[in-house]
Amino acid sequence: MAASRLWDAEEVRRAMFERLDHHVFLCEQDAGGVLRILDVNGAALAAYGYTREELLGQPLSVIDAETPPEIVRARLRRLDTDRPLLMEARWRRKDGSVFDAEVRSILMRAGERRLVLTVGQDISDRKRAEARLAHSHGLMSYIISHARSAIAVHDRDLRYIYVSERYLREYKLSEQDLIGRHHYEVFPDLPQKWRDVHQRALRGEVISAEEDPWPRADGSVEWTRWECRPWYESDGSVGGIVLYTEVITERKRAEEERKALENQLQQAMKMEAVGRLAGGVAHDFNNLLTAIMGNADLALRHLQPGDPQYHRLREINAAAESAAALTRQLLAFSRKQVIEPRVLDVNTLVSRLEKLLRRLIGEDVDLSLDLEAVLPAVRVDAGQFEQVLVNLVVNARDAMPGGGRLSVETKRVALGEEFCAQHGLLRPGDYVALVVSDTGHGMSDEVKRHLFEPFFTTKTRDRGTGLGLATIFGIVKQAGGAIEVRSDLGRGTRFEIVLPAVEAQPEPAATGNAELPRGTGTVLLVEDDAAVRRLARDVLTGIGYQVMEAADGTQALARLEQHVGAVDLLLTDVVMPGMNGRELRDRVLALHPRARVLFASGYTDNIIAHHGSLDPGVEFIAKPYTPGGLARKVRDVLQASSSAR
Repeated sequence: MAASRLWDAEEVRRAMFERLDHHVFLCEQDAGGVLRILDVNGAALAAYGYTREELLGQPLSVIDAETPPEIVRARLRRLDTDRPLLMEARWRRKDGSVFDAEVRSILMRAGERRLVLTVGQDISDRKRAEARLAHSHGLMSYIISHARSAIAVHDRDLRYIYVSERYLREYKLSEQDLIGRHHYEVFPDLPQKWRDVHQRALRGEVISAEEDPWPRADGSVEWTRWECRPWYESDGSVGGIVLYTEVITERKRAEEERKALENQLQQAMKMEAVGRLAGGVAHDFNNLLTAIMGNADLALRHLQPGDPQYHRLREINAAAESAAALTRQLLAFSRKQVIEPRVLDVNTLVSRLEKLLRRLIGEDVDLSLDLEAVLPAVRVDAGQFEQVLVNLVVNARDAMPGGGRLSVETKRVALGEEFCAQHGLLRPGDYVALVVSDTGHGMSDEVKRHLFEPFFTTKTRDRGTGLGLATIFGIVKQAGGAIEVRSDLGRGTRFEIVLPAVEAQPEPAATGNAELPRGTGTVLLVEDDAAVRRLARDVLTGIGYQVMEAADGTQALARLEQHVGAVDLLLTDVVMPGMNGRELRDRVLALHPRARVLFASGYTDNIIAHHGSLDPGVEFIAKPYTPGGLARKVRDVLQASSSAR
């Protein structure tokens, strides 16, 4: 009976031994300390590819691929504690392949014998899963740490449980400063707005802002883009909140710069469009004005001031001059006006206008001049400079309807590279400044943004066209200068215009002459507008010149073929159909090389001028011109020719 029970127990033990899914090895430690296999179960045989006979009596190291012998001996010594030993190892199959195994070893004593039961389990899948998980964690950590947003994770009590590296950099903190601490403990002065956002997120809301100012401790303002959202536990309850914050100050600044550039481009396109319109209008309109003003002037020369028609002709002339001034404004602000810059003294120009300025502003405005005693000269068109000063003074007067103080100042200034780059000036150095300041009502930021736009005005329709400041802007830029405006509502306005200083001495100012000077010589007059051609012919023949007239370049060359004798002067329009004035000049000079050339036009279209400045050696009279202006210009050109000979 006892033998039967013993057999039954052995059978049960054997059955359990064989049916275990784990790899079971029963080993004995020999006198040399080597574990030798006494028995092995079927699961181990199937896993390693051996037969039982191949493994029995073999050292356990036959399946242990990588554990050094000294490590094995150290582990066997630890078995003396009679406690199971858990470890990981790399075990080898018969075919040489290796896998990860989790191994439990148990020491069993049988008298003097040391038996070790080693149970192994293939954990390759688990190790791969752990590696994938570790990789995922590493990848996620890398992504978060390099994200554009600074990320902070809080629990329901708003204690930090995770912060990204960018968050630490943004707030100049460390993990030790944050993890486990309450958010409001770290930022005790947090505005109520953010406390409300946190509570809303804890209730399940997602709150965000694309642009939000964030005041810094040093008084500066950072622009941020942020989002606050809840995170959830496995049971679906809110576990806390996640805050994503991205500093967008640079992007905001870049967007503002882009908008400013777009506004500048739009402004430039407006000015270019109106400039093209101005050119077309000026060409035709100035022809009309030349005929109107010229004939009115000739008629006035034959009338006495008491004649009933004298006053009416004066009114016609005044209206035509106003129209001519409007055309000049259009060309000036679009920088298409032909100018004749000369080396001039700014103080002389300002002083010459003082009486006119005092009449313009009236008695209730106190005008003061503060002119620096010694100034370098500037190269500028005198008429344009006077136009700038008069426009600024008139604007200042209109800004002080109840009276006030107006100051005109001149001074020498030295401008650095930063100012020049900001205002589009070519070079740093010495400049002459004209400053016009008033104590008027000033301007808002919105008005200042549109200040130099054509046709923009804050005046009533009967008091302003919106071309004054646009004209000033064009004139100053055309002269190589810059203009700066400072103004606040209720605190007046200050315009400062800077023009490049030149080393040359100022030229003497020109003087007018009411007489029509007489002359002799042959003039080839080429003008496509019949009314202007008749006026010029009548003026020139009336003061002694022989005139051949033509309506265009082709007709002019045909007249020259029939003409016998010299041609002293070619007086030609610039913009004509077919052959322009410059092309005609070249053809005429090929036939009459000693002839002088005088161009006349209200708009040159860059034919004889570039950026408004006449080409070297070019003589020019701007339309609309008067009979006196034409007579003097023709005399001066011919006299210069005689002097040169």
